[in-house]
Amino acid sequence: MPIELQKQEKLVLNVIQEYLNKNRCFNMKNILPFITARFKMASININNRGIEEILKVLVNKKLIVEGSKLYRDDILINKKRN
Repeated sequence: MPIELQKQEKLVLNVIQEYLNKNRCFNMKNILPFITARFKMASININNRGIEEILKVLVNKKLIVEGSKLYRDDILINKKRN
């Protein structure tokens, strides 16, 4: 069953996927400057507090996991993991 995401959540999730594709682990403190820099380059107006709240929502929806290189789609695609 697909999870409904708001527009801003989708934007943040796309940047997180880009970050994780560079073989990095998801860490809330380390990823915040990366997301902020990407949004400034793209002229997307979401402040750090908003990004932190979106990250918490994505973690609560179990789309991303702290300390992992994978996100939900990666896990569901791999037949041995589901």
